[in-house]
Parts: sequence; C-alpha cells; structure tokens
Amino acid sequence: MSQKQPSDKDRDFVAITTLLNDLQLYKGRRYGDAWCRHGEFLSIFSNLDRKHDRVTNIILQAVNDKIPIPDPDSEETILETVADLATYAILWITYIKKHRPKEFEAWQSRIQKYT
Repeated sequence: MSQKQPSDKDRDFVAITTLLNDLQLYKGRRYGDAWCRHGEFLSIFSNLDRKHDRVTNIILQAVNDKIPIPDPDSEETILETVADLATYAILWITYIKKHRPKEFEAWQSRIQKYT
C-alpha cells in the first residue's frame, strides 16, 4: 500500500499539536501540576467543563448581544480557550493511559490498524 502525501490540513494538524505540546510544557514548568491538584480525574473533567462553558458564553454573547468575539490581543481569546480544551482532552487521554492501560492499549491498537 502506497503512502499518501500529507495534505496541508494534515501538516497544520501536526503543527498545531506541536504548539499545544510546547504550551503544555511551558505551563507545566510555570504552574506544575495545578491542572490536577484537586484530584486528577475530577480536575481534568472540571477544566474541560469550564473551558466548554467559556467557549459557549463567548459565542452566545457574540450572537445574542452583538458583542464582538475578543480580538487576538485580549487576555484570553476563543482560540486560546479552544486550545486549552484540546490540551485538557489530551491530558484526559494521558490519565486513561496511566489508570486504565488496557483500555488505552486497545484504543492504540485500533488506531495502529489504520496507520
């Protein structure tokens, strides 16, 4: 089977996940494990929920109140919030890998069939 060349979207995905990794490494050095200080599982879920609420509120305010979505120079833009959502989702996967290794390995095996 021949390998298809990566598309621009594929290259963008790799570049963005690399940025997310770099950001998480920076935050890890700066804040330590603050994201899981109140219990790893509960903290991950709470952070995902909080970021989801923030994205929803930004969008609803922009639609309902005609408040513009924050510009890129603001404290936390919708992009920053979505990036945090993605990071917490990946952290949840690391939690599953650590605490439910058989589930993680089964998932990994299914993915490897397609790659």
